[in-house]
Amino acid sequence: MYELTICFIYHFRLGLLSPKKIQWELVTTADGISQKSDMFPNLKEKIRQNEDTDCKIKIGSGARYNCHAIVLQIYSKYVSALESYREISLPEDRVSELGFQLVYEWMIAEPEDAHKVLRRDNILDIFIASDYLEIEGRSLSRNGPFHEYQLFTTFWFCK
Repeated sequence: MYELTICFIYHFRLGLLSPKKIQWELVTTADGISQKSDMFPNLKEKIRQNEDTDCKIKIGSGARYNCHAIVLQIYSKYVSALESYREISLPEDRVSELGFQLVYEWMIAEPEDAHKVLRRDNILDIFIASDYLEIEGRSLSRNGPFHEYQLFTTFWFCK
């Protein structure tokens, strides 16, 4: 009992015990201290600012890009199927630097702004890269608005 009293006094002096009663009704309400900020806007901002990346993409012997693996895994069947995603090498004859940059930009864009990445002067690079990466996205997949004939026609007019 003596040790318990000494322990209580010691904790009280350190400020670990408060004479005030905790108001638990405030802790468990939406207005109380248990309310936390939404994680997703902060996460989206980190992704857009390229902060805390966990994946390196290497294209051929040249370009290297720091990316977020979760973004690549969400959109790319190719990346999702890999056992390790810390460093991914892509063949430069199948994925151009520009193509990868634009596809990744499309991935991290807001849904209402993603179409702005797709332009006549870069559409071939995007489709070639997205085909190799097996992109899941209505606008970039073969099941999207472009079929083989439209892709050939687009290629012909873009040349």
